Amino acid sequence: MSSDTARSDRGTAFPERLAGWVGAATGAPRPAPDPVNLPAVRRWCQAMGFADETGHILRLEGEGSSLAPVTMLQAWAHHDRRFGEPEDAVSPVARFEQELEADGFTGVLGTTSVQRYHRQLRVGDDVVMSGRIKSISDLKQTRLGEGRFITFAYDYTDGAGDPVGLIEMTSLRYRPTEAPRGERAATDRPAPARAGPSAPTDDGSTRYSVPVSATLVVTGALATSDFHRVHHDAAFARANGNADIIMSIMTSLGLVERALWEWHGNRWQITDASMKLGSPCHPGDTLEFSCSLADGIDAGTRVATVRAMTERGQHLAAAVGLRPAADAR
Repeated sequence: MSSDTARSDRGTAFPERLAGWVGAATGAPRPAPDPVNLPAVRRWCQAMGFADETGHILRLEGEGSSLAPVTMLQAWAHHDRRFGEPEDAVSPVARFEQELEADGFTGVLGTTSVQRYHRQLRVGDDVVMSGRIKSISDLKQTRLGEGRFITFAYDYTDGAGDPVGLIEMTSLRYRPTEAPRGERAATDRPAPARAGPSAPTDDGSTRYSVPVSATLVVTGALATSDFHRVHHDAAFARANGNADIIMSIMTSLGLVERALWEWHGNRWQITDASMKLGSPCHPGDTLEFSCSLADGIDAGTRVATVRAMTERGQHLAAAVGLRPAADAR
């Protein structure tokens, strides 16, 4: 096939080949390189802002010292392909991504994450991830360029083979266009101090602000084992159609957990989360979180509706399932 034919992507062989990937496994089940461990949990908590002004991490007090935050689930087995095994280069997901990149779909942006947690991981747990390609959209025109939305489904088990959670992650794979000239370059601010939420507003919601620095964007990505250059390399991010480095989807979800902690402490345990990203989040932004609670389907449960806004509009909207925690403070 000529490159012109491949790049046309208009109902010919290339989309037909892509359709053949739907349902394919991403590779062999992948054990996490390390068991769930306190140093990794501590780094995650520090990156997300759970530490107070002295560096003390309230999230790790008491029973919390042996429990991992649930939204860390993806981080334990997240694969850094810079240091892959020889078989990774010929794994199904590697071949799939090589095919996308050869056709010009080199940009990647997380858009939605749907997660369910069967139990909270404890320090010492082993984690194994199995994945498959769930769906591939038709070609779409987006602000970043034309692309396709691709959903991966991941199942997570512990060392005994018992399920601990599942994640469906959708990303946009796109052909980049240059970022508009004159948009804001990277800025940095001191790491935001831990601050309590505001009082409830007239509509019953609670609000909370998080200043976003380059440090937060980079350390949040590193703490979740996400080494994609779009989260730490401004020149690369701009070459891929972004105004600056962008916050990772795992960092955004971690900040949702942080906001819920600020509002409700450990009175509630997260059971599931469904989050959709809107406008990207860059250094120099301020994320304005709001939250409202409603009754869940099961008795005693709640659903938190969480939104985060920047000056450009809505960065995220999430529905988070909650159940009473056994060790509520």
